[in-house]
Amino acid sequence: MKSIVEPIFRHFLFFYSVIFFNSLMHANMLFKYLYHSYCRYLTKAERKVMVKLPKEAEKTHVVTPPLQKEQENAANSLQEDTFRDIYCRVYLVAFCVYMMAYNLIYYSIYCVVPFFLNKILKAEPHLISFLNTFLSLLIAVSMLLLSMVTRAVDRRLPWLHSRLIFTLVPMIFQIVLYLSLSLCANIYSAVVVLTLSAVCISTWYAGSIGTLNYEIDPENSPLIVSVYNSAGQIPGFVGPLLMTAFTSVGPNAGKDEVRKGWANYFYCVAGMSGLAVVAILMALAVKPDEWVNRAKIKNPKQ
Repeated sequence: MKSIVEPIFRHFLFFYSVIFFNSLMHANMLFKYLYHSYCRYLTKAERKVMVKLPKEAEKTHVVTPPLQKEQENAANSLQEDTFRDIYCRVYLVAFCVYMMAYNLIYYSIYCVVPFFLNKILKAEPHLISFLNTFLSLLIAVSMLLLSMVTRAVDRRLPWLHSRLIFTLVPMIFQIVLYLSLSLCANIYSAVVVLTLSAVCISTWYAGSIGTLNYEIDPENSPLIVSVYNSAGQIPGFVGPLLMTAFTSVGPNAGKDEVRKGWANYFYCVAGMSGLAVVAILMALAVKPDEWVNRAKIKNPKQ
């Protein structure tokens, strides 16, 4: 009995430790936002004692050009929002949907696809372990290389066009590659598909919503990332549940029936991930004025 309870206890202890430290990280982001918000805005009493400019200063006051004034207003338009205003932004909802779709494939590659490689393609456990390590290193290296590609594209295309390319195109490729896993007949073709998928995954920090979040609202970006990153943890347990629902067959089931269950699982995940593309396009169509590079306006030398 002890040999069964002890490993279960260790797994639960590790799981809840991760949740605890993740909650501390989000609480830290929330505290920083509250602190900076309190220090940034004036109280009513402070506004009453503010001294107006003397008439001589008003006469010599330099008038701001209309275009520059419009850019400054755009840069400061999101800084005075309350919590309610921030949570009601349309692009934040789209980011939450995108993050859930992104992690549905990302977590699946590390937690679910190894079962497919082992049961269907007969891959050895040590090969699967090596493949996971290789994919992690590939994502890190690709992230560095794609960040340089992003800067080169930014110099040739408008800001929003560049961000949409690095946000939507990799997601579409991930969906296509994930669907192609159901067609893999051996471990070699699966490794090729997973390698290409890892390259697409690495764009999250290189031009995708990880970059967009800061550029749209630099002041409140820590709070916003804590919201959509929390939503992105849902696929961590939804993915394995979907795998169990689609691939659970009887002990007498044939190989074709088992493979059909895995194919249905891949189709379901790919279809749900397609909502990320729809969410981003809808947010852009409904509230285009939210998609402004305020980080660039505040610091033109960036």
